[in-house]
Amino acid sequence: MLIRRLIEWGMKTTVGVVVGMNLIQTMTLPLVDSVKNQTVRKLVSAIPWLGRGTDILTNVVLGTGALLKNGIGAAGMIVLIVLCLTPLLQLVILVFLYQGTAALVQPIADARLLTCLTETGEGCRLLMNLVLYTLLLFLLSLGILCAASNLNYTAG
Repeated sequence: MLIRRLIEWGMKTTVGVVVGMNLIQTMTLPLVDSVKNQTVRKLVSAIPWLGRGTDILTNVVLGTGALLKNGIGAAGMIVLIVLCLTPLLQLVILVFLYQGTAALVQPIADARLLTCLTETGEGCRLLMNLVLYTLLLFLLSLGILCAASNLNYTAG
């Protein structure tokens, strides 16, 4: 019981820490990108005879970079979901098997065996929750990173 509580509290604490760190990144990263992009654009536009053309080209390159970054982020999310589906499905089946077995043998089994089956099912459920929390944290981190690091390429 104590270990279960510690694991559940740990999962909730981890979610809070990851969301907090990502929110701080979301607030600071666009400013850094904006300053960096403005510097590059000003330097490129200062080149005589080529300034305006290269400024337009810089906008295209920065916009394409943002599009590629978001595309790679979306592909990464899809890959993560596909990779985690099989273990999650296996854990769901295990939980149902343990809980179903405990329900079937309950009238004839010893109380200790019943407790063992029930607690093993609870352990599998906790492991399933850990895998699900991990997947959600990865997806949340990728989503926030893609949203926060969108390049501000249209600012003049």
